[in-house]
Amino acid sequence: MAIAYAQRHGGADYSLSRYSLRVATLRGMVPRRPRPSNLQEAFGLALRTTREGCGYSQEELGFRSKAHRTYISELERGLKSPSLEVIDRLARSLSTRASVLIALAEDYLG
Repeated sequence: MAIAYAQRHGGADYSLSRYSLRVATLRGMVPRRPRPSNLQEAFGLALRTTREGCGYSQEELGFRSKAHRTYISELERGLKSPSLEVIDRLARSLSTRASVLIALAEDYLG
């Protein structure tokens, strides 16, 4: 349905569903994120990628790690810098190790 709508309206799909965002991304309509410029942004990208890979919402990750949803959002956008304790709680909530999150952040940073 989203594809038919997009084809009728010149490829633009303005609905907010995950599927339609994927269609828009595949069609090159949604710009790719720029490479992280610092470790905070890289950690945020690593956290978001891992969280989405687990199928968790920010709210669910916040509940599991005993952090507020807005704090998770700020971490993912690179606006806050987590303590080692928070990194460990996030990693455990995502069924991984803190070193994996940090290594992934370093990989994104280049």
